[in-house]
Amino acid sequence: IGPLIHQLSKALLPGGYFCIADLDPDDGSFHRNNEGVFHLGFDRSILRQAFMEGGFGDIRVLTEATLEKPVPEGGIRTFTVFLISARKVS
Repeated sequence: IGPLIHQLSKALLPGGYFCIADLDPDDGSFHRNNEGVFHLGFDRSILRQAFMEGGFGDIRVLTEATLEKPVPEGGIRTFTVFLISARKVS
């Protein structure tokens, strides 16, 4: 993740913003079939740190959505989606 965020920083002008939304980590229950799924959500604190190390500031992380859906083991489970925005410092 770190090298990707560093490349994104290089592509932005100073003061430019980058935003990303994704699932908080889960155990693989979100998708009915995990074939072709390359990650099971992201840890917000790890992403925040990667953005800081990649030259971003004004980093904001919000819970943007809460989804309830059936899971393979039965029942309904709540999943959260976060939005992180960050501004290129220089």
